[in-house]
Amino acid sequence: MSPPDGPRPGAALVFLHNLRCGGNSLNYLFADTLGPDSFFKLGAVAGGSHTHKDFLKAARDDRTRFYLGHFCYGVHRHIRRPTEYFTVLRRPVDRLLSAYAITGARRGENLADWIARTPDARNGMVRRLCGIGPNEDAGCLWDYVRECPVDERFEPGPEHLAMAREIVAARIPVVLLHERRAEGLVLLQRRHRLPPLISVTHAHYNETPSGWRIGRPDPRDVARLIAANRLDGELHETLRRREQARYAAMDETFHRRVAAMRAIAAIGHVTDRQEMAVAEFVDRLEAGLRHLTADGRSVLADDIADLLRGHPDLPPGALAGWPDPDAAGTGE
Repeated sequence: MSPPDGPRPGAALVFLHNLRCGGNSLNYLFADTLGPDSFFKLGAVAGGSHTHKDFLKAARDDRTRFYLGHFCYGVHRHIRRPTEYFTVLRRPVDRLLSAYAITGARRGENLADWIARTPDARNGMVRRLCGIGPNEDAGCLWDYVRECPVDERFEPGPEHLAMAREIVAARIPVVLLHERRAEGLVLLQRRHRLPPLISVTHAHYNETPSGWRIGRPDPRDVARLIAANRLDGELHETLRRREQARYAAMDETFHRRVAAMRAIAAIGHVTDRQEMAVAEFVDRLEAGLRHLTADGRSVLADDIADLLRGHPDLPPGALAGWPDPDAAGTGE
């Protein structure tokens, strides 16, 4: 079984948020583009936290088609409309060094002990795709496919890698790669007929601060992570190749939009800054557009303006003076 071809503008969309894959900033892309009330968020929210029970109620009420957060595969059975998933994958060693830097390393815990006590550090991406993860309401490890508790000693094996691949083929038509997020976002926007997913103020929210990052890792630590995440490594490599081949086959309009999305993300990026004021973004945007135009890259400048024109966080007239999007837009 594979997902239906073509756009799915009415389908529900569930985000399987793997830790340290840029998911918090991606949540902001939805919030800042579609509005904070346009989706259900599992986990931490303003003023508290949403649990699986809260999700079940939201799914019954059917007030949204977007479900974001640390979901595991299997929750689609509770949603009252056709459902697809999307996820972000990252090279396992990079993902887990980032996770270790902000949890274990900051407490002085050695890497081997951290891996042993952290299930997500042992093939966590395969676990989530197979529907295995914590359930705060039940107070235990949970199988969201079979809706039952799982032995806390559970470790995924080759059969779970095969299951994850089958689930991706059947239910996850868009897999974003952490290192090439712009391409995945454009594919997601096309398939679900979404506006450009752009955050003016939180494009790089929750990035690991430079002072917390691990420099050159000990080769022995890298070897430990590779050994503990062989299934995740195989999964990532398979899907990386698939998605890169897919990007290469896309049309010029796709690649122009990707270039514009990357440029907008760069405009909103300052090292160790997780938020940016709108006025500062507008100043940086206008300076960037002038630089591109002076550098002979007016097509990219116009594509950037086209994507941002009408964004709810930008003040009226922020892009006044730039060519009409009908004259020099992205063509979509």
